[in-house]
Amino acid sequence: MNFSLGYSMAPFGDFIDEHFWLVNRSLKTHVYFRQYQNKSTWFPAFGVDFQDVVFAKKIYANASLHGWSQPKDLLFYQKDGKVGGAIDLLFKYRFPVRHISRLSGISINLGIVAKTQGFLPEEVEMDKKIGLRFGTSFWLK
Repeated sequence: MNFSLGYSMAPFGDFIDEHFWLVNRSLKTHVYFRQYQNKSTWFPAFGVDFQDVVFAKKIYANASLHGWSQPKDLLFYQKDGKVGGAIDLLFKYRFPVRHISRLSGISINLGIVAKTQGFLPEEVEMDKKIGLRFGTSFWLK
């Protein structure tokens, strides 16, 4: 189990968040609670994600769910909130690697993210969107 606190800026103000990680043999879980703030109002948010869930032989999945209330139109002076959220799925096909001492595998990744209008850290788009991801990961021993 692990815990951390964070502070960062948002397009309409700032936010504070609290992160909790719980890892056991079969499940890696991350939960966070976030408090967005503009000039005078606090807006709550939360999220949960599950990492490297065995989906099938050599196929792993990451799944994330985010929910938030943020100021309407993401404005600094807005007191009224608007509810939004996002879902993020990533599938990894893992190839074993035997000849490199610190590397246990390489995966090809394919993912999809769908979100409503709103600010989500690490997402460039603040409007609603559906996006695809493609990449690779290196698995260390």
